Amino acid sequence: MVETRRTRKLRIRRKPTVQTYNVPRKLATTGPRQEHRTPKQKKAARESARKHNTVSRARSIRAQTQKKTQSILVSKLYAKTIHQANTLKEMLKVVEMSQNTKPVRNTVTKMIREQFSD
Repeated sequence: MVETRRTRKLRIRRKPTVQTYNVPRKLATTGPRQEHRTPKQKKAARESARKHNTVSRARSIRAQTQKKTQSILVSKLYAKTIHQANTLKEMLKVVEMSQNTKPVRNTVTKMIREQFSD
């Protein structure tokens, strides 16, 4: 190929072939092509970070166990109230004794009242 003035200029101007990323300077520190991640990738990254973050992991585990215990308590409460107590008074006593959340207690008492209204 004959080198014209133009091709020579281009050859001289060409940068050394080191792979560079098209990244603004500020983002360059956070890894290759940070700004080209799809929302799904971003979400995935966030999830994995959350998994590896021990504080939030402990928090989520605690929340899960709390939910479980609460539901167990509620189901036990239902079982107790429906099978063991004979009178409305006894049932209400069981409900009062269980140290449970107010909304739960209300729903249980409502259930009991409905059962004994007929």
